[in-house]
Amino acid sequence: TVPTYDGADLLNEIMTQKYIANFLNIETWMDYRRTCLPDVRSTETAAGGRVGESYPARLYYADDETQNNSSIPTAGTAGNTLGKADMENLSGFWSTYNTCIP
Repeated sequence: TVPTYDGADLLNEIMTQKYIANFLNIETWMDYRRTCLPDVRSTETAAGGRVGESYPARLYYADDETQNNSSIPTAGTAGNTLGKADMENLSGFWSTYNTCIP
């Protein structure tokens, strides 16, 4: 028999298949940020703590972009809406707090 899904289970199954199909693509990370699906967080532990305990909230600017684009705000400048340096754990202005990413 073929299993049937509905509601949240169906969405989780669809997003799991999309995660597998797009693995190592930026779209996978964006989908996870948007939907918190599939739940791929690891429960394994490592010397420094739990593996997969947190995920980047946003991406860094590329090195060539920071070197060649003087419009990118840096810490302490008037245009810096984050008020801090370019860090992966700071949410972008477009982002809302997502509980699946601590």
